[in-house]
Amino acid sequence: MAQPVNDDVQSGQLVFSASLGRNDRPFTLILLDLKSGSQQLLADYSNGNYAVAPAWSPDGRTLLYSLNRDCDGIYLYDVENRRNERLDQPTEHGGGCQAAWSPDGRYIAYMSHRESTSPGFYYDLYTFDVRARVHRRLTKKSGGYPIWSPDGEWITYYAPDRDARTYRIRLDGSGEELFPNLADQRLRPRDFTWSPDGKRMAFTAWSLKRDGLTADGEQVYTADIAGRDIRLLTPGTWVHASPVWSARQDRIGLLVNAKGEYGTASIRLVEGGQSWEAVVQTYWEFDSYNFWSPNGRAIAYAPMHGRTFEGRGISVLNLDDGTIRRFATDMLAAYPVWRPIPR
Repeated sequence: MAQPVNDDVQSGQLVFSASLGRNDRPFTLILLDLKSGSQQLLADYSNGNYAVAPAWSPDGRTLLYSLNRDCDGIYLYDVENRRNERLDQPTEHGGGCQAAWSPDGRYIAYMSHRESTSPGFYYDLYTFDVRARVHRRLTKKSGGYPIWSPDGEWITYYAPDRDARTYRIRLDGSGEELFPNLADQRLRPRDFTWSPDGKRMAFTAWSLKRDGLTADGEQVYTADIAGRDIRLLTPGTWVHASPVWSARQDRIGLLVNAKGEYGTASIRLVEGGQSWEAVVQTYWEFDSYNFWSPNGRAIAYAPMHGRTFEGRGISVLNLDDGTIRRFATDMLAAYPVWRPIPR
């Protein structure tokens, strides 16, 4: 039986950061229509700031992003009404960044320096109720880089001031616990992603060397939803890696920085027990983002090299036949994210 046409490659929309052809960091947000190739400017930061880590709301109506990589603000952009709103509550200590939607779109989890006793270094975990317009502080001993569980019950986060370990906590601030509790206490997990059926997760883990100061390379593991049944996903070790589970249960993508070069990575696929390189070069500054199409049969990436600025535009790789469509080839671009299809 012939496989159906990969509609995600032919239609749909992507948002990405772009610099409109200037040799500098991407600092605007562009909405790209894959069917027509048309582009719409959403948010312009040509004053030197730049938009990073865009994330669509589950209903695809609004876009969440951070300003710069130093917690200079969290913004919500209403695509239909073209309204841009700052959500975090900055103080003289700083603002918020690394925001993540809850699965139902009701809440946003984020990290912020605003009440930090060590400005510019430690941050804490907060939530924002989009409907009630209420902020809540969840941690007081550092917490950031939040990831929601598929059922919305838990937020997993990284705590640099607590021996660089990861914890999880409920939305109301209760139930805080070390997660996952790994047998090898030297391992430090991060960058969690969940399977489509919500029964397993994948994560990166690095291991502290015996001096307690430096780290070995990173590897990728999977575990069940309780943090048990831990398995090594692939034997590869990299300077940095970040797994992203596709909509297909058997297909996981890995953003991989193998050499430690700034702004450069490859994308590897793990499927059927095999691992291979699907994209040789993509721009990546360690901000995790979902490059998968909604059906899990295509990847969007930016071929720009962060140091040389070689490679422009956005590429869409059809994994069914290996063909590539290229868009916005006059722009330096980064962080392409597919607009979700409301269900």
